Amino acid sequence: MGKLNYLSQNSKIKKIKEADVYNWGIPAFISKVNNLKTCPNAGVCATGCYAQNGTYLFKNVLSKYESRLTLALSDQFETVISEEIQQVSEKASKRDKPCIIRIHDSGDFFSEEYTNKWLNVIQSTPNVLYYAYTKQVAQFKAMEHPANLIMIYSYGGKQDHLIDPERDRHSRVFPD
Repeated sequence: MGKLNYLSQNSKIKKIKEADVYNWGIPAFISKVNNLKTCPNAGVCATGCYAQNGTYLFKNVLSKYESRLTLALSDQFETVISEEIQQVSEKASKRDKPCIIRIHDSGDFFSEEYTNKWLNVIQSTPNVLYYAYTKQVAQFKAMEHPANLIMIYSYGGKQDHLIDPERDRHSRVFPD
């Protein structure tokens, strides 16, 4: 398998034995390079965001997340990320393991165009399971999304009132 340029595995998910799990993330809250708000519905979570602390502040990590955002904004995003996902999916298949992609260990679906790019990628790889935590509650509740995408609405944003804790997969953000 060739070197991965955009997907990654942190130490925590590398320990998962039952599946091959990979992360995709972009800069948290606001990109330093082009000042793009990557978490448009962030609320109270923006003040204690885990992805604006710790290892996310290392120069090499910041650079990686900014390069992912540059790719996400380009016309090449769907092709490039699909190829990389296909690569890790084939590796997992050879090991009789499912392939799982976490979209946004940092950042969020910052525009409709970007969301649609991801939906196209997800639909083109039905053998891969995707999951994402998001504060884009209204956007995802208003659309049909592929069966291989699990959306988890995350409290702490501007659209918390749209989350139905009885029906929606959800998570809560804690300061610690």
